[in-house]
Amino acid sequence: MNSFQTPSESMDQPANREFTQTLFLSVSDDLFGIWHKKGYWQPLNPAWEKVLGWTEEELRSHASWELIHPDDRDSTIAHFTSAEAVEYEYRMRHHDGSYRWLAWKLIPGDNGTLYGVGKDITETKHTAAKLKERIEFEQLITSLSDQFIQLSSDGIDEADGIDEAIQHTLEKIGEFCECDRTYMALFSEDAATASIIQEWVAPGVSSIQPQWHDFPTASYPWGMAKLRNLEAIQISHRSDLPPEANSLKQALELTGAKSVTIVPIAQGNHLIGYLGCSAVNAEKTWSDDNLSLLQIIGGIFANALSRQQAKFQLRESERRFRAVFNQTFQLSSLLTLEGDVIADNQTAMDFCQLDSSQVLGYPFWQLKCWTISAETQQQLKTAIAETATGKTIRYEADILAPDQSVITIDFSLKPLRNENGEIELLIAEGRDISDRKQAEAKLQAAMEDLEQRVEERTHELKDDVLTIGKAEAGKLTFKPASMDLIGFCQDIVDTLQMSISQQHSIKFVSHGDCRNVQMDEKLLQHILNNLISNAIKHSPQGSEVKVELTCEGESAIFHIQDQGIGIPPEDIKKLFSSFQRASNVGTIQGTGLGLAIVKKSVDLHGGLITIESEVGKGTTFTIILPLQSMAE
Repeated sequence: MNSFQTPSESMDQPANREFTQTLFLSVSDDLFGIWHKKGYWQPLNPAWEKVLGWTEEELRSHASWELIHPDDRDSTIAHFTSAEAVEYEYRMRHHDGSYRWLAWKLIPGDNGTLYGVGKDITETKHTAAKLKERIEFEQLITSLSDQFIQLSSDGIDEADGIDEAIQHTLEKIGEFCECDRTYMALFSEDAATASIIQEWVAPGVSSIQPQWHDFPTASYPWGMAKLRNLEAIQISHRSDLPPEANSLKQALELTGAKSVTIVPIAQGNHLIGYLGCSAVNAEKTWSDDNLSLLQIIGGIFANALSRQQAKFQLRESERRFRAVFNQTFQLSSLLTLEGDVIADNQTAMDFCQLDSSQVLGYPFWQLKCWTISAETQQQLKTAIAETATGKTIRYEADILAPDQSVITIDFSLKPLRNENGEIELLIAEGRDISDRKQAEAKLQAAMEDLEQRVEERTHELKDDVLTIGKAEAGKLTFKPASMDLIGFCQDIVDTLQMSISQQHSIKFVSHGDCRNVQMDEKLLQHILNNLISNAIKHSPQGSEVKVELTCEGESAIFHIQDQGIGIPPEDIKKLFSSFQRASNVGTIQGTGLGLAIVKKSVDLHGGLITIESEVGKGTTFTIILPLQSMAE
């Protein structure tokens, strides 16, 4: 008789099946066990001790409910007493006192027992929690940034609005960082003293703002040295402070702060104050997100406090562009109008794993990342050509990563113009959205909208600042030339009417011979565009804006009349000053520079501008200009 057995016949033997089952249980990372109705687990494999640290004897000595996290206990008991198979997640205490997340599949057996298979999902839970925290972090930054951007278009006096926004932001910082006190301090001009000007405290925590007013900064040399170097101070334990920081340690003890994070607030490299976050009730270990949040908010505060400084705005916008280009997480490249690369930011260099010699001077579409297909390259070349004519192009593109994998980027091309409005360069930007496209779709849309609004407002303010800067410096040119004034006005009215569609109607009438006059077209366009646009913005939809031109004697008289909200009498005298707007404009957009530019343009013509207005009924601007203006 042949005694040979096939592998399947061998495995079917009881002894072999038992051996196989024992081997499988011994190597599995999953927990196999039997829960007895007496209230304890009987482990069936070594994974229990590996995952939870408990031996079988120790598990038998504890009722299973004792090891379940208190917050999960009631729901877990309900699942364990169910007569049906269930899948459930709960936290179980490790031998070292920590808790592990376990995902269980439970099948009821005989006599009230349960057969269970459990998997350790602690790392998965932690990863999900970190992702959620990151999304909440970015959403918080977006909402706070948007709050300060919106503030820039409100009213002529932002002081109260900024104070309210800062107070709200300090509260949000405290909630996100889970600390007990947040505050902002500003230095005197010579940085000899500092004062806490805004503070938020959690319930039950005392305020320190009244006591910390005009305190001498020289008393804290260690901390001031850090801040002057624009370094953050992070202290989780007061005992961690070095001996030279003893005065700071005493200050923390005096204020009850057990842990503190402080970041500098600076305009450029000029230190103007600091932003602080303190833990009072218990010591705290600060996360990277805590520090990043404070640093970002510190920057937002600095911009808000210096918004009305026109010269600083210009320097800051230029510095911000360089910082964003070199430090942003986006892939950014500067291109010629023909599409040749003249600069790549560090993010792009790192991503492509290339040095400048392999990038600069080459057509952008010939870079290796764009060689995924001929269609992709052609689409890019077409986009560059269209952007060179003034269009902004944006689309999602698949490109090659250095490891030859395909990633999706949010790609855009924008023209960069000089002060004369001429396109000099193109900027290409790309952001990897492969891993976060679905999870962060809403957040991404909000960020893109935010960036667009910031860009539009920055360009608008920059153009107005440049014009008013030239005017105040006496460099705004006045070049009168012969022109048909009626045709010129009609063109402006037609263009504006097309841009507003049927929301308003603009009625233009003229009287007298206005065909051959001497005026500066560019300055006159500033005057009419601004006054008619303002009339439209401040009038209800469906109303009429009337533009009347009369040429008589040696003068041209313009009347721009609306049926809008009107101007309070106390605001009229200051409307022609820079950064001044009527107090009743609410959320209507504007920079506060338009009427200042109009006044400068009228003055250069040797003309006169007056205002007649009644709140709630409308406003009429009257401009009188010489028909034959002569250049000086």
